[in-house]
Amino acid sequence: MVKCFSEVEAAAAESIPTLFRSVMPDGVSHFYGMVCWTPQARAIEMVRDLRNRDKKLVIQWPQQIRNSKNQPTDVIDASMVGSAEDLQNCVNKLTKFVLTYGGPGLNGPTQWKADRIREFSDKMFVEATRLWGNPKFVDLIHP
Repeated sequence: MVKCFSEVEAAAAESIPTLFRSVMPDGVSHFYGMVCWTPQARAIEMVRDLRNRDKKLVIQWPQQIRNSKNQPTDVIDASMVGSAEDLQNCVNKLTKFVLTYGGPGLNGPTQWKADRIREFSDKMFVEATRLWGNPKFVDLIHP
């Protein structure tokens, strides 16, 4: 799975979003939060309000240090490596985000489980941690 995940990281030019939404009986769509995997940035972005996407919560895995040509090296930025406590905090933040910003009632958890989205995300989380090390919870994505 790590090899596959490395290939996902290399191939994913864009992000992998999960948009929480519902359709009311009158047919009007309501949009809530969004969880967005960004493998090339080694991050999960959690957007609370789609009208203000710049304000987001981020789970950030350690980045590779770049050389003078801005190419990634094999060296990881040690200041970005999280502890076991950081890892648990990130898991808790993601769970809380789905409950809080996934929509009213059990809308978020229900959508998170639908079509095995949670299972996919859990596997991505495990493999990202195995490949990159423990993440940290930050307010802005690390460049």
